[in-house]
Parts: sequence; structure tokens; C-alpha cells
Amino acid sequence: GHVQFFTKKSLFYVLDRSNHKVINFKNASLLGASFSASFLKHRKVIEWNARIADYLPYYLVSGWYFVCKKND
Repeated sequence: GHVQFFTKKSLFYVLDRSNHKVINFKNASLLGASFSASFLKHRKVIEWNARIADYLPYYLVSGWYFVCKKND
């Protein structure tokens, strides 16, 4: 499985040091892919898993989506 060792702060730091700026940041889902793929096979539960993450703090979700732009 995939293991993530970044915090939001460390991710932003690395991107800043590489001359990139985060222009959009969103939570991915509450439960991670390996768990949800194994146990959450119903479409409604999968949709709930993704939607509920929008209402949670970033540190309680299993992943993030973000868009970066290289600084000029």
C-alpha cells in the first residue's frame, strides 16, 4: 500500500523550496483507498466517504488533492 509521510506543513515547505505555490488544496476522502476498496463496495458509501472529507479538518482525512503553480 501507499504510505504518506508528509504533513500539510512539510508538503507546503517542500513545494515552496522548489519554487512552487499551492493554488488549490482539498481533502480527498475520510477512509483510504485500500480500506475503502475492500470494505466499501456500495456506491452510496463510496460517495459519502468522499463527501464527508469536505467537512473535516485536513489532518483527519486519508489524503489530499492539490494544484501547484511554479512561481515566476
